[in-house]
Amino acid sequence: MKEAQRNIEKANREFFEAGFLEDNPPELQRLSVAAYRLLLKGKPITPADIGAAAGIPEARICELFELIPDNAYDCPGCDGISAFIGLSITPANHEFVVAGKTLYTWCVFDGLFLAEVLGREATIRTKCPATGADIRVALSPTAITGATPGGAVMSLVDIDQDACCG
Repeated sequence: MKEAQRNIEKANREFFEAGFLEDNPPELQRLSVAAYRLLLKGKPITPADIGAAAGIPEARICELFELIPDNAYDCPGCDGISAFIGLSITPANHEFVVAGKTLYTWCVFDGLFLAEVLGREATIRTKCPATGADIRVALSPTAITGATPGGAVMSLVDIDQDACCG
C-alpha cells in the first residue's frame, strides 16, 4: 500500500509540475474548491452560488470560467452546473461516496485528489475495465486507507496536453 501511495503522490506531483495550473490565478483555485464543496449538496450550482461560497463577485466568477475549458464542466441547458473538473452529480462510470452522498467522477484519478480538496474521507467504487470486477478504494484526505481487492492497481497513460487542454 505504501508503494501505491508513493506512486500516486508522484503522479499527482508530476501532473501539477507539468504546468497545467501555473497560469491560473489564485481566485480560480478558490472557485474550484467552492464548486467541489457545493456539489456535495447533490444539486446543480450557479456562478452566484460559487461566488458567495468563494467570496468572489459573480461577475468575476463568470470571467474565471472563461479560463476553464468547456469540456471541464457540465452545464446542461445552463440551469446550473452539474459537474466540475471531474466531480459530477450526474451518474458516470465511477462512484465517489463522500459525506453520505453518492456523487460520480469522470475518471478514477479524480477521486484521488478530490478527497484531499474536500478534506473528507471518501470511497471510490468502480469496476475493472478488463474483468468487470468491483473495485473499492477508501481514502482519507491525505492517503489511500484501503483497497478491495488488495492487489488492485491503477495506471495513468501519458497525458496528451493538446487533447486535454487544447
